[in-house]
Amino acid sequence: MKHKLLAVALVLFAANGALGQQDSTEKLSVESIYGDKAISAKSFNAGWATEGHSYAVQEDSAGQPEGDDNDKAKDIVWLDAVTGDRKILVKSSQLIPEGSTKPLSASSYEFSGDRSHVLIYTNTKRVWRQNTRGDYWVLNLATGTLQKVGSGRPESTLMFAKFSPDGKSVA
Repeated sequence: MKHKLLAVALVLFAANGALGQQDSTEKLSVESIYGDKAISAKSFNAGWATEGHSYAVQEDSAGQPEGDDNDKAKDIVWLDAVTGDRKILVKSSQLIPEGSTKPLSASSYEFSGDRSHVLIYTNTKRVWRQNTRGDYWVLNLATGTLQKVGSGRPESTLMFAKFSPDGKSVA
């Protein structure tokens, strides 16, 4: 039920923004939504904390040049929806694997239960309709070490990795 309400809210939000730029007498139609792509929105990928008022998002790293959002290095930032506090949890510079000069481009990420580690999903490949194969990396936030999961495996072959309940393993 929550997902349906969120989907309806996002469509209305997008429609409101798009219609604000169009003639106010123009009616919303299926064609305007799907056909000419007049209504579109950026994705919002947030990981809500268990206490319910904080969430993590990816934001462009400071000092990034203007350009395509897909090419920009991203930090993982923790935001408190109640107080408005903002804290960078993972700098893009922490996501540079040994022997590389560019940070990983995270398609998604997950924190361990105690928030001491981050599981980064990157280098994704499409299987059927969704990108479900990829590479996984674990960042230890205390030590700053970045370790690839299944390092002996071919690229983009792992699927659906998750932290164990105690947060000490990935499977």
